Amino acid sequence: MTTRHVNKLLMFLAVQRLCARPEFAAVLENIPAFAESLASFDAVVEEIGKGYRRVFALHSEGLTADKKQIREDLAQLAARVSASVVAWAHQQGDLELAHQAHVTKTKILAGRALHAAETVDHLLSLARPHLKALVPYGLTAERLERLAQLNASFLDRMGNPRAAITDRKCTNASLAAFMTEATTFLTQLDRFTEILKEEYPQFVASYRLSRKIHHTAATRSLSESEKANAAAREAKKALAQAKKDAHITAIHARAEATRAKAQEILAEIGESVTKREEGPRRSWAPETRESSPRSR
Repeated sequence: MTTRHVNKLLMFLAVQRLCARPEFAAVLENIPAFAESLASFDAVVEEIGKGYRRVFALHSEGLTADKKQIREDLAQLAARVSASVVAWAHQQGDLELAHQAHVTKTKILAGRALHAAETVDHLLSLARPHLKALVPYGLTAERLERLAQLNASFLDRMGNPRAAITDRKCTNASLAAFMTEATTFLTQLDRFTEILKEEYPQFVASYRLSRKIHHTAATRSLSESEKANAAAREAKKALAQAKKDAHITAIHARAEATRAKAQEILAEIGESVTKREEGPRRSWAPETRESSPRSR
């Protein structure tokens, strides 16, 4: 079920609650056609509610909690069985069998679950024909049976999610059809507002408010790693913003220093000009020279 469907369902429920309020019972009594359309609308919304609860239950299913532990036990036991088969095969000089039976714990834990189950099944097919010869190497029939049971349990838990996914898809398709049907009945209710607005103005005003869809964002719970990553991203953004702010502050400080220096220079120039204007002016009258004794 998408977020859009959830928002629409919330709007449907708001309309239902409004029409069920006691103070608006007269509307249903006096307008039977409105009451009939509302009854059809209520029935469809009830089916949508059932489908929504079904989808929620399917989302809660899927992989069981112990599947991880079963795979861990399966990997550990398969590695022990493999070690016995490989040791015996090397003793017999059968390198091909040793190569095929070589299964590590990592090989079972990594990759697709179906591939891990097939690997264990192949190991069982290699070990069973040589069980008597493998007993001195620590491999017993009980251990092989335990490995087969673990693999069967692992395969059984892989089947549940697929069935849940298929069921969820079918339920979602039904929900989409019910949503369309509910919208059709709601459109019929909308047409009655023109008839009711004069006699029941308060009901019509409340109905139109309830009819609005309030869009809410899709939310989900975050894991610890996602929360840590989100916190790291926020810290990185804050650090980048702090660096940016510090850079801008430094630019402003340099600009202020430059402006102050320029004002000092201008003040010095102004003082120099003022002193020059206020100082004694040079006379341009011709100087009179005293005649020397020689000139006389």
